[in-house]
Amino acid sequence: MIVALVPLIDGEWKRVGFVLATIWRLLGHGSLLKAVKALHGTKRERYSQASLPPLPGFFLETLAPQIEGHTAKAIQRGVIRYLRALGFSAIAELPIASGRRVDILAVGPTGEILIVEIKSGLADFRADKKWPEYRDYCDRFFFAVPSSFPREIIPSDAGVIFADGYGAEMIRESMYTPLLAARRKALLIRLSRTSSDRLANLLDPYTAS
Repeated sequence: MIVALVPLIDGEWKRVGFVLATIWRLLGHGSLLKAVKALHGTKRERYSQASLPPLPGFFLETLAPQIEGHTAKAIQRGVIRYLRALGFSAIAELPIASGRRVDILAVGPTGEILIVEIKSGLADFRADKKWPEYRDYCDRFFFAVPSSFPREIIPSDAGVIFADGYGAEMIRESMYTPLLAARRKALLIRLSRTSSDRLANLLDPYTAS
């Protein structure tokens, strides 16, 4: 990223540091793409010793995927912390029988299964058409989004969780639709095998397939 920034700001490393530090400070406030746009709109008079030239469009386009990816990872961490505090065991990026991969699947003390779909921003939510399939693989389905996300556009039967890199809060409960016993068993087997394989790969990465 630094290499790409240098020609944009006349090779002044002080300005490079200012850009990176400003983006970092803004990471936790809603969409990370918004953080870059906020930096783009910073008033020069507030930073007379490190004024920045306007950021060109291609800079925002190049950085946007990395920014949104950082938001999703932060939300994932916060949601898993929250679920563990509630007594759930959670796993990220679990493949299911349909061939899809759910962002987070969690199992509670009674065997209740939750799926949490992470959306880093409004564009991400609108572009995704696959999440309705996940309802058939859980008792409750949630969206985890930044606190700045307009929750009123999320379907009423789905739960809503606001999250960041430090934790999460349930804003709306999900409708309960019990799984069929056979599918619950299949999901629990898949969860246990995947978790075991990941742990084994950490302990002995040379045997990873």
